[in-house]
Amino acid sequence: MKKKLLIVLTVIVLVLLVVLTGIGNYMVNFAIVRTETPPDVAPQSIVTDDNVSEIELNRAVVNEQKQAWISSATVERKEIVSDDGLTLVAEVYRTALESHRWLLGVHGYTSQKGGFSLGIT
Repeated sequence: MKKKLLIVLTVIVLVLLVVLTGIGNYMVNFAIVRTETPPDVAPQSIVTDDNVSEIELNRAVVNEQKQAWISSATVERKEIVSDDGLTLVAEVYRTALESHRWLLGVHGYTSQKGGFSLGIT
């Protein structure tokens, strides 16, 4: 009886290992492996006519604040080349030199600079 139980448990563990390995490989390929056309994983936006004007007003206010901050900053461009030959670009915005506050902004997966932009192209 113990031998049968051990065999059943071993089979269950092996099946779980195979399934988890397959799921892990799928996720790595989905998230890391570069393809010609990246997958479209963003959910559909649900915006009604009732809240469009409020959204536009909020965007205008945020854009004014953003432009005021950008005009007070100095911009320094940094570049490195990745192991697979891509040029990775960063921009360092400095305002108060004595400040020790930092913001590290990173655009989303499959996105580009425009997806996380401070308005400078």
